[in-house]
Amino acid sequence: MRRKLLLIALLVAGCRAPATWPAKGESAPLPVETLVQGTVSGITEERFVVLRSAAELEALWREHTRIVEPPPPVPRVDFERRMVVAAFAGTRPTGGHSLAIVELLAEGQGACVRFAEQKPDRSGMVLTVLTQPHHLVAAPRMEGEVRFERVAGR
Repeated sequence: MRRKLLLIALLVAGCRAPATWPAKGESAPLPVETLVQGTVSGITEERFVVLRSAAELEALWREHTRIVEPPPPVPRVDFERRMVVAAFAGTRPTGGHSLAIVELLAEGQGACVRFAEQKPDRSGMVLTVLTQPHHLVAAPRMEGEVRFERVAGR
């Protein structure tokens, strides 16, 4: 029983944002929650954005869902405490492509979003269909600069 409680306490502690932002030159992972991830989007060019208000999210959501009928509802986000980080790969010529925000790191007063794009295996079969890989996550709110960094595909 004691071990179980200790394990639960450690898991809960690992899910919270750091109490203080790391010092310059250091980084700490931040928790994120996927809002939507997929391969169909009205956003057809590569784009990386940070949204800090409901109005910004609503505008992006209208653009993102313009090719879906009926459009899904805008995700609910508490912008007092959270922000939205969004990555769009742009249009790809076949199925088998995906995009994932793999890590969000606090760096000083800012953050680094690490993302990876998966491409289809050349020896495999894919559908000939236009896709628009994307990933939107909610993260702890911060006012500092957020930069995006491409990492090797999964």
